[in-house]
Amino acid sequence: MLDTIIYYYFVIHIPITIFIDSSIIIPYNYQLSFTREILKFHINLNNDFLLDYSPNWFKIFGTFELFGQLPLFIYFIYNYRKQDINYLLWLLIYGFEASFTTFVCLIWIYLEHENYYTTYNQAINLILIYCPYLIIPSLIMIQSIYKIKKLTKKVKKPLYKLIKRIKYEQNINSGPLLKCIDLLIGKHESFLIEKFNLTVSDKYLLKQQIWDNLKKTKHDKDLNKRRRLMSKNQGYLYTPEYNNFIKNLYPLKVNHLINFDLNFHKYNNVKHVNLFKSFRELPLKPVSTYLEFEIFNEFTTKYFQGFNKIKIDKSMVRYKLSQGQNITSYIKSKLNKRNEFYKSCVYIINDLKNSNLEITQDEQLKLIYMNYFKDRQDLIELFPNDIPYPIFNYKNYQEIMSHFGERNDLLGILLFLATRHDKIDIIKDILKKTNMNIIESTNGDCLLTDMSLNHLIYYFTYYINRENYNLYLSNTINYITDNLILTNQIIDTIIKALLDLKLYNHAEILFQESFGNEKDIISYLNIYKRLKILTRDDEIIFKLSPSITTFENFIVAYSEIGNFDKSFHFFQIMTEYNFQTNLKIYDTIITGFINCESWEFENLSMIINKMVQDIDKQELEIDEGDVDDLINVTDSLINKTFLALDLRVTDFEQARKLRELKVKFDQFKSKHEYNFDQMNYLNKGILDDIIKII
Repeated sequence: MLDTIIYYYFVIHIPITIFIDSSIIIPYNYQLSFTREILKFHINLNNDFLLDYSPNWFKIFGTFELFGQLPLFIYFIYNYRKQDINYLLWLLIYGFEASFTTFVCLIWIYLEHENYYTTYNQAINLILIYCPYLIIPSLIMIQSIYKIKKLTKKVKKPLYKLIKRIKYEQNINSGPLLKCIDLLIGKHESFLIEKFNLTVSDKYLLKQQIWDNLKKTKHDKDLNKRRRLMSKNQGYLYTPEYNNFIKNLYPLKVNHLINFDLNFHKYNNVKHVNLFKSFRELPLKPVSTYLEFEIFNEFTTKYFQGFNKIKIDKSMVRYKLSQGQNITSYIKSKLNKRNEFYKSCVYIINDLKNSNLEITQDEQLKLIYMNYFKDRQDLIELFPNDIPYPIFNYKNYQEIMSHFGERNDLLGILLFLATRHDKIDIIKDILKKTNMNIIESTNGDCLLTDMSLNHLIYYFTYYINRENYNLYLSNTINYITDNLILTNQIIDTIIKALLDLKLYNHAEILFQESFGNEKDIISYLNIYKRLKILTRDDEIIFKLSPSITTFENFIVAYSEIGNFDKSFHFFQIMTEYNFQTNLKIYDTIITGFINCESWEFENLSMIINKMVQDIDKQELEIDEGDVDDLINVTDSLINKTFLALDLRVTDFEQARKLRELKVKFDQFKSKHEYNFDQMNYLNKGILDDIIKII
């Protein structure tokens, strides 16, 4: 109820600010005629000497309202349904500022009314007219404080419980990973013997067979059935079409150096359009009747992964918006590509059906995922409202559940889709099945995966205006603490949530307790994780190690609030871990130099130097085939670097040379068309020139 009142208060306040309150600072001759009439009527009716005479201090308040509060009114209306932590903080600031300035006006009216030939009753009447502008902002301020405290209070308790578990487990068993695996096998040996149906009496041979079973990839029963049926396939003849298909399935990097490790990396370079085209061109149909199982399984596994490579680049969207470009066609082209990719996957599945082969559970889930996929909320909020995303509602959810039944993996995908489509009714129904609903539960034994819980944490961090969101968020953290195998990814997600909620100290405590200062070499993680899932052991844990995402979360969060010392602190720790810095981190830090006046030129120069060094280092690694995530020197990054330097450089000669270089850069862009690699190379040259100047 109060939220609705506040919403309409902002809606009504916009025309009042534009047409009435703006008269405080706009000269009489420049005011609209109907504004003058309204003012004249109000002043005569209510004897508003404050608005009539407008002291200098009142004009300062009016300036704050017109240029400070008016943009906030629009922001509050636009983000009314979202109401994240930033929204609450701005509400708090507005509530304090508006209530304080109104309170000053009321005191002045009461003390000075006699000097403006106003009776006591007229002054009280005028005070009552102004009172709503004191009461409502005060309520806004109080409600914001209450919501923020309510959130932090509910999150702190489960967070401390999680930290306690991490400290306990790591203190008991924090040795090398291989030791942890050995401890797990020894502790749960009888269970593993029964699980893998082993009959070996020699204890050393037995342990080796347990290891061998753990190394195997887990196949569901449908895939095993398909393996048996396809074992009868005679295989394709070595036709040109078949050879072309194999080349697209197993592409190799072109490298002037001999690299004996290329076999390991060859799957990373699949061009999915060419691969599907060569699959369709195979002459014998259905293809799955003739292809060997291993080749067909490799094809479906690698091809289905291509859907997630069709990404909408958030940096590209922001850049296009900053240049005033229309992003609708760019977004729709990506959605069309996803739709075409989904259709190609359906084509492959139909080929299996035509061969009377079973569709695996994993393939079913991937089709559901692709059919209803929607991008993250923080990306979609940048888009126009007419973007044609697929619809996912409670009816779709019920149809899928009735068709496939209640399965953990299915619930995980449906929960992901529900968070992306903001369907709280579906989320609540799924949480009932996992005993996480705060109102009722079905005492079900369904378990959520770490990926599902990651999305759930993000949802209840982003949509903090949902009823009881803080309880759901705290329940999710409790669920992780009580049930889940702790991984780097789940810790990173919780850290990101704490940073989004402005709980910086708590995020740093969790970072310190989880990762400490050790830099372990991680191997055999798949075996370790599978052992933990099979045995559900909560006593033996390998040391958690931070990832690039861990540091990225901290650097982005502290850059957004202008804390360079903290951003650079985590940047240095990341460097000590020898992580390869990515484009987003450098883009974030340089944007910080544009937005924060306190960030100094020497620090900017140091960051640009480090960025160039990292790019030079990655160019050496490219020749060796060791780089996956490159620092691409985009036009946006170059423009931001020039802008940050323009705001910092005080030396006249340096400033002149930088301006000349910027003109040269713009001329290159306007006169020539370059492909991505050429542009990346030229932009790197611009950075080298910048280093020489500064």
